[in-house]
Amino acid sequence: MSQRAGNIEPLNRPPVVLISRDQGELRSFQYFRESTLQQMTFFFPYELWDSLVPQIAHEEPCVRHALFALSGFHERFLSSVELASDEPQFCRQQYDRALKIMRSASMSHKSLAVQLFCCIIFILLETLQGNFGTAIELFRSARKLVHDVEHDPQFRQAWSWTPTTYKKLKDAYSRLDYNATSMLGEVDPGLSNAAFVEPKHEVPPPATAFSSIEEARQHLENITCSWIRKVNDFQADHPYFMVLLGSWREAFAQFVAAHGYRFTAQDRRSRVLLEIYRRDFELILLSALDPPTPQSVSFWWDDKIGYMEDIVHFGAIAAGVAESGYASTGESAPNFFSSDSSIVICLYSVALRCRDPIIRRRAITILRSGKRQEGFWNSSVAANLAERVVMHEERGLDVRACSDVPAEARLQNLRWQSSGMALEAVLTFGSDLKRTESVRLWQSDSI
Repeated sequence: MSQRAGNIEPLNRPPVVLISRDQGELRSFQYFRESTLQQMTFFFPYELWDSLVPQIAHEEPCVRHALFALSGFHERFLSSVELASDEPQFCRQQYDRALKIMRSASMSHKSLAVQLFCCIIFILLETLQGNFGTAIELFRSARKLVHDVEHDPQFRQAWSWTPTTYKKLKDAYSRLDYNATSMLGEVDPGLSNAAFVEPKHEVPPPATAFSSIEEARQHLENITCSWIRKVNDFQADHPYFMVLLGSWREAFAQFVAAHGYRFTAQDRRSRVLLEIYRRDFELILLSALDPPTPQSVSFWWDDKIGYMEDIVHFGAIAAGVAESGYASTGESAPNFFSSDSSIVICLYSVALRCRDPIIRRRAITILRSGKRQEGFWNSSVAANLAERVVMHEERGLDVRACSDVPAEARLQNLRWQSSGMALEAVLTFGSDLKRTESVRLWQSDSI
């Protein structure tokens, strides 16, 4: 690693020129800048991908080859036509080169940061190929490394890059951690997630109005992460966090009213996601404030149709589909790839929890409208499982309202688990919790 790389700070934009004699590498880097970055930063600015990773790729061969592979697999994911036959081979060669370089590096202050940068790219590479089990194992390894950097003085001394660089990288892993745990629960029960949860102090109420979309997003993330930390420590004051969220909602509404006419296209997309996130988190807080019994939990959601209808409405906008979805016209939404969560988790939750036949089918239609890979979440896998649940719950019934689905037919519990390269979901139906079914879902079948 060069001396310059030891004090890397983000550039204002990615370097424009890549020095290489390999046309495939030049093309991949260009595709990354023009297409992959465009999707990574589609909803929010993301300095890690927009400037830091491309800059480090210029300095570090391991990151550079991983980036070439990511660009190639991303192009395959987005393409609706077969690419050149040598494209998959090129992607695998670049991935193998990155792995070889990383495995040959010693655990030192030089290689530690590079391994963390490479590992987050490797995780995304595996999710794009549908290798869920491998992606989770890579994430567990990276998670352990971040945990060691946070809690072990020896590892902290080994980190020679700037605190700003480390914070941006840790933030990326924190969002990926939330993405994974929202599916699997504790990814590694023996390892605390405290290293990922910021802030570690009390979150104050927001100002009267926010000054930017990014400020509003950061404040909502701070409230959410602070609540998660308090829950983990068994210290959560749920009413206080509901008040905080109410203050956020008012400040955000005032910000939109005052500045909405000047929003850029990205600002408008960001606003839609924040509207979804706020409602989703409010539902979580409401369930914590008034926790339903195991026997009544499925009926608890019947009274929250307004929230779920709003989530589906904004989800359709975020996905770029008409309110009715594309199913009637035969069109499909653009394929989408991101390292973070956007709409798949929330739409999937609505499809499972909402027994209104129209709302839940609209959620599934949006999930089906185009391929979306958001971190570990794949829209086709989510839609497959949601459709399986709907089929079980409505079998033999004429469902026109939530009340038409009786307790003995309802899904009571769903547990995800990784099984080799695949996902497996264990479904439990009925108030007696005796009807169980395991569903094996291969992501590669849906990509």
